[in-house]
Amino acid sequence: MFDKPSYLIQVGHHGKNRVYDAIEGDHLDGAILSPTDYKPEVNKELANSLNSEDLVTLFDPHLYLPGQGDRKDLNEYEYHEKYGGEDYTSGVLFDTERRDEFLKLVIEAQDDYDTNAYLSPSSYLGELSAEEIDDWQDFTEAFLEIARSEGRDIPVYLSLPVNGDRLTNLEIRNQLMDSATELDTDGFYVSVSYSDRDTRLPLQGVEKVTSYLELMATLRVNRYNVIAAHTHQIAHLLFAIGVNAVGSGHYKNLRSFDTERWIVPDETQIRTPVIRYYSDELLTSIRPDSLLDELYKEPGFDEEKIRTKSPYESDLFDGSVTPANTGWGKAEGSWDHYVWACDHIASSYEGKNLPKRVEKARSKIRRAKALYKQISTEIDEYVDEIESDIYDDWETSLDEIANSDEFKRLKRLV
Repeated sequence: MFDKPSYLIQVGHHGKNRVYDAIEGDHLDGAILSPTDYKPEVNKELANSLNSEDLVTLFDPHLYLPGQGDRKDLNEYEYHEKYGGEDYTSGVLFDTERRDEFLKLVIEAQDDYDTNAYLSPSSYLGELSAEEIDDWQDFTEAFLEIARSEGRDIPVYLSLPVNGDRLTNLEIRNQLMDSATELDTDGFYVSVSYSDRDTRLPLQGVEKVTSYLELMATLRVNRYNVIAAHTHQIAHLLFAIGVNAVGSGHYKNLRSFDTERWIVPDETQIRTPVIRYYSDELLTSIRPDSLLDELYKEPGFDEEKIRTKSPYESDLFDGSVTPANTGWGKAEGSWDHYVWACDHIASSYEGKNLPKRVEKARSKIRRAKALYKQISTEIDEYVDEIESDIYDDWETSLDEIANSDEFKRLKRLV
């Protein structure tokens, strides 16, 4: 399914137009459909468009939180109408007869969209206790058996939604990998959540980054294909260590695994959207109305240095007005530019072996760090928009993985 480093749009609210625009602009490898955000007939139209272009179509069942409550669109799907919410835990997981019927409905839902692979449903593994891991293994084995006996002859990817804070514990991580690598599956669809994460920013913290990369590397060493779902531009590191595909979306809760996305709020909160510009030269997003505006006004600074050229951001850099006054909109500009940049990142690793991928990622980090240093010496305001710890954290973690015995084995496989 993946013959090159691939970018999949993680679809969310307002995400369908991102898919259509990316198909038209040829800057995606596929998409992961969302039943939480779109009714079956809307996802059917999206799937038809993807399938007609031979792009990867996947369907995430979105059953991460027991008792996540009624969702208007999600309840349009038969598997969720019958077994969603509280019933997902209290009955389905441990009642074999009901569980099998539920899993058949999940498979039928994916057949409706002619997906390229099956994604298993899974509750979020928040504790990663031995009992929780055993239950996950039992449930996923049941899904594998039914998918292979009842479904189409396509790959099966097992959902692995985990608490990243717990992954930093080596004993827990090894126990999880011991269970996962016993499964006869084609691949894994991995989503990692962090309790103290600022979802606007890339993942930081050496322990967290390293444990995440080690999890992915272990799965690849064991010859599984791996999709890193709900992720940000740690994508550079993921492609460097051989991950097959990255799923990321236009909004912040699609660039990190934020379980609160599936909790129905008591009251609708209206927030003023903050527009951000993704700069792959800085490996993070900045605000056009603050930091980018300051850089524009700084004498002698060439803002082209931070520019990631795409079909969606020329207004910000035309020079006739300051970035803050361009009226650069989130849908037409920020969102589509981010999606384009994700695809560009994936394409940049194509055709490279693992040592060359690692060197490319390392060079990217070092250039971004040098650019940040230049910016921080020339201006005082708004520099804290850039979480500068990512540069040292990412390089340290990448070096640790690249120098490991596991990576030496991985180089022979990828």
